[in-house]
Amino acid sequence: MPRLLIRKGEGVGRDHILGAGECVVGRDPGAHFVLDDTLTSRRHFRVVAEGGLYFVEDLGSTNGTRLNGRRVARERLGDGDRILVGGTELEFVQKDLFGGVASRSQAPVRRRRRAQG
Repeated sequence: MPRLLIRKGEGVGRDHILGAGECVVGRDPGAHFVLDDTLTSRRHFRVVAEGGLYFVEDLGSTNGTRLNGRRVARERLGDGDRILVGGTELEFVQKDLFGGVASRSQAPVRRRRRAQG
């Protein structure tokens, strides 16, 4: 199931599963995913699902929303994309490997077998 995962900032490791509708992210206690970051707006951005694709949309925040280092108003999300708001970095995780959260930074390492003989 797609999710947002906090990678840096207050609340590292917290995540929020994304459903079929929208997920508003910000400091507002009524947001779907509440961040404890004074540099984020009350309703900073949202993630919306449309036709099996996910998009990040800035909601007019003061400091803006950055996707992979670039300020965006609305942009399609891909597995492993990083969203920076205030001092918080979130990762969009679309694929879970082996029942756990996997990302570009935590991809499983394949090891070679030693040749016997």
